[in-house]
Amino acid sequence: MRRHSDRHPGEWLLFDGESGDTSVIGSERPWIDPNKMSPVNPITYPGSEGKEIHALLTSPRGGSPGKGLVVMIHGGPRARDYWGWDSEAQYFAALGYTVMKINYRGSSDYGLQYSPYSHLEAIHASIVDTADGVKWAIEQGYATPGQIAIYGSSFGGHVALRTAAEHPSLFACVIGYAGVYDWVKEMDREFAKEPVYWKLKLHTYYGDYDNEKDWWQAASAITVADQIAAPVYLLHGGSDEIVASRQSRQMHKALTKAGKGSSLKILGFNSHGMVQEKPTIRWPNSYMIPSRRGSPRYLPRLASVKRSKPRTSSTPPRLIASFGIPNTTQLASSWAKL
Repeated sequence: MRRHSDRHPGEWLLFDGESGDTSVIGSERPWIDPNKMSPVNPITYPGSEGKEIHALLTSPRGGSPGKGLVVMIHGGPRARDYWGWDSEAQYFAALGYTVMKINYRGSSDYGLQYSPYSHLEAIHASIVDTADGVKWAIEQGYATPGQIAIYGSSFGGHVALRTAAEHPSLFACVIGYAGVYDWVKEMDREFAKEPVYWKLKLHTYYGDYDNEKDWWQAASAITVADQIAAPVYLLHGGSDEIVASRQSRQMHKALTKAGKGSSLKILGFNSHGMVQEKPTIRWPNSYMIPSRRGSPRYLPRLASVKRSKPRTSSTPPRLIASFGIPNTTQLASSWAKL
């Protein structure tokens, strides 16, 4: 048997059917102390299009909102975040951030009324639901506009950048890992690469794609690069066969052309996920530096990159809790450990 919790990575037990006794035979990440981990609570919030949206909230230890909010967006869209221990959420919470993981409409396991098959519908709904979630977090006191980071991977990378473009005043930093930023170029590549597989999925998930390419292009983050105000950090595996690394290269080029703050990191032989140990450990270094206030914790890097346009608020929030973009020539030499 396996048991785990929001504060415990998990352990395996042997059950004796005769005596009813159990004994631990193996532990996952035994160096993790559950007593030092942060709690994870399932929540719902009202969506602006009439649905209750599901999410998970990881709060810094102590129970009160910390420095700011990190919004983490899963890929898919037919995937989801589950309640349990998560290394990235715990990492950010250990630094004092509240973490919100949104299971937007399109996520798995909620039924067709919540998540229809249509990929194009999920592209729209995910942006709406993410923005609604951030606004809810602000209303509940978990965040302040301009002190919010949004971080998404794969399909979530699209969500992160597109949401930041449509709601530029909300975010201090945007991070996209292995994201799809130009839907037409990526879909055409995938159809050409595996025509039989994608043909089987075509009508279920992608509708009349050949005649709706204008809609797919209009929904792409690359078409609104000039609307993103916060600095952007793009990462991509150089050996990614699921989403071409060209997607991040092209997005970086579009942002740079638009005069936006953008940084791009191609992770050598890494594939679609963080499967190699070194980049998994090292990548937080690329946007974290020691606090200049003498705290043993680490604050996100803000030096050397400015927002592309001034804040609209007459009283700008303090930026010490905001996420920023790395100076790639001077990466941090150490990182905060759990």
